[in-house]
Amino acid sequence: PRTTKQRQAMQLIQQNDLIFFIGPAGTAKTFLAAAASIDLLKSGQVDRIVVGRPAIEAGDSIGYLKGGLDEKMGPFVRPTIDNLAYFIGEWQVMTLKDPCVNALEITSMTYLRGRGFPRTALLLDEMQNATKQQGKLALTRAGEGCKVFVTLDPDQIDILDPSKSFAHDLERFRGLPRIAFVEFTNEDVERSQLVKTVLGAYL
Repeated sequence: PRTTKQRQAMQLIQQNDLIFFIGPAGTAKTFLAAAASIDLLKSGQVDRIVVGRPAIEAGDSIGYLKGGLDEKMGPFVRPTIDNLAYFIGEWQVMTLKDPCVNALEITSMTYLRGRGFPRTALLLDEMQNATKQQGKLALTRAGEGCKVFVTLDPDQIDILDPSKSFAHDLERFRGLPRIAFVEFTNEDVERSQLVKTVLGAYL
């Protein structure tokens, strides 16, 4: 952690079961969630990491994607995988994804119903692009010993009807036990000075 908010985030991760990371691009939301997920897996507190992200394109459509679920979701979860690989390397990420190891799963909001994730680090990325129904569905998959990380930027909603975004459901969770919020601002941008400048231009 490099900023006060990031240090606060690391403390809240230890004390809570569901942590919302909210803020603009470049504030290390996914980075921190990935770091915590890897730590939990390495320490044996969880048995696997499950990464979920809405399959929503930001503007341009890239059309039909061939292959199985892993291949279809690949472009959408690539940022999350990159963050995991930062800590353990690309090869280790591929090893964890191997069906024989089954310690890292990539999934879509579409295929969560009926599932449960005990002893899992459930990393739900870019959830501003999930609908309210998808958000509820994803959060209710948490089993015993599950730690849930939710990242979102309310200023980057790409779904057709922004009023249906899960970002509008966040107030439901404030003040509830073992649920924490880490809310970043432009001051917490660590990606680069350019990103901080660009975000400032949009204020």
